[in-house]
Amino acid sequence: MIRTKYIILFIIILTACGSATKQDKSSNLYKEFYPNGNLKLEVEIINGLQNGTLKEYYENGQLRLSQDWRMGEAIGDYKLFLPNGKLLFYRTTKYDKFEKDSLKISTTIFCDTTRSYKTTDRVVIRDIKQLNKSIIILPKNRKLKFNKDNMIKIIIPNIELFSLHAENATIHKTGRGSYFSIKPISLSQKVYLYLSTNINDTTINFDRIEFAVEN
Repeated sequence: MIRTKYIILFIIILTACGSATKQDKSSNLYKEFYPNGNLKLEVEIINGLQNGTLKEYYENGQLRLSQDWRMGEAIGDYKLFLPNGKLLFYRTTKYDKFEKDSLKISTTIFCDTTRSYKTTDRVVIRDIKQLNKSIIILPKNRKLKFNKDNMIKIIIPNIELFSLHAENATIHKTGRGSYFSIKPISLSQKVYLYLSTNINDTTINFDRIEFAVEN
């Protein structure tokens, strides 16, 4: 049975190590290998964003997963196969502009016999330190007005979804893409944000983000 679902998400997407890795700088092709030297995964990475078709293989060389990416967004087909080559899961995803900084995601599932198999996006995480440095926070001056709703924007390159909580402030997501409204509750204390995400069954906690508070 074919089923389609529509959801609103905010686009932000990730990239991590395998046993052995190699990136061909001339072609932007990133590869991971099994200990026996067989290819495990390959995908083009441009400016840290997954692009083109990501392919992941079983250790015997049989294709395990094929997923289309477009500059860091999981757009197109996603197929998951059993070791014998039988199709286990197949979906296709389209993104349409919805509002400023947000997209409408249309996902159609053509085949799903996964049961205990996981069908989350296959993302490559290579350098968490570099990823921490590349997080974009606006405004850049990291200053908030006391007891007022301050609009901030958070973008983490290559991460589709993340969670966050605030210390010494209240925070909630607005209807504008990756914008959040944050309200300091103390003039004498700094505000701290804690961001985390779950990628390939691994929880990643990012560096604490600090804001000064002023009248």
